Amino acid sequence: MSPEIAGIDRALRGLQRLNEPQYDGMTTWGLIPLNFETRATSQLLTHAHSLLINQRPIDDHIEVLLTLLSSGIERTLKIALGYAFLDRRKGWPKDLSRYGHKIAHMNRRLFTLATRSDSSSVELRDTVDSLRSDQAFQTLFETLQRYAMGGRYHYLDQLAAKSLPSPGEGSVGAWINLLLSVENASKAPTPLDDDDLNHVHLELALILERWLACVSLMAAAGVLSRRALQFGQSVDPRILFESRALSPDAQK
Repeated sequence: MSPEIAGIDRALRGLQRLNEPQYDGMTTWGLIPLNFETRATSQLLTHAHSLLINQRPIDDHIEVLLTLLSSGIERTLKIALGYAFLDRRKGWPKDLSRYGHKIAHMNRRLFTLATRSDSSSVELRDTVDSLRSDQAFQTLFETLQRYAMGGRYHYLDQLAAKSLPSPGEGSVGAWINLLLSVENASKAPTPLDDDDLNHVHLELALILERWLACVSLMAAAGVLSRRALQFGQSVDPRILFESRALSPDAQK
């Protein structure tokens, strides 16, 4: 065999090895898009968190913030759920698309997996229970689900229907209702003062940090899969965010 043919043969064998299933059904080729998706997700969450922490006023960035949050959290959930089924299915699940943009629904599914897993620790169960009982957390995820499932195109839909904007609808209305709910104020769209707004934005950043810390804890505990350790580190808020949100109450 000539050196040239031998080189081609080695290259082809190398390519074949890249496509050989590993212990969990994943291939080296398959890990490439997963790594890209994980990195993009981290970037979305980082930008969203930075807006919540640093941008004042935030009024002109509501659409951007909702898009970053909804997309970043949805991707995190789908990656986490994919990892959760990886070991038992021997390959990345092909039916994650059935969840659509149901962010709150996916999160409930993930929390159920976390609490029922044999790998779940007392710390993880307590963290999940704390988030489940947090009304502000639930409101945030329900708001992001509504936005992801239709709110993103609310104004385009109004253009197509040739209807006038309605108060309290669309991204602005969704954000106002979210802020008021987190602040435990009236649902009526009355403006909050600057101190209230700062308090709520920091509270939302803190909720994001707590949730990501919970997902990271799931990965560290082995709830997701053996391969998910690196993913858990990528969403760990201690690593992901340069600045962290202090508890709003601690700033008073």
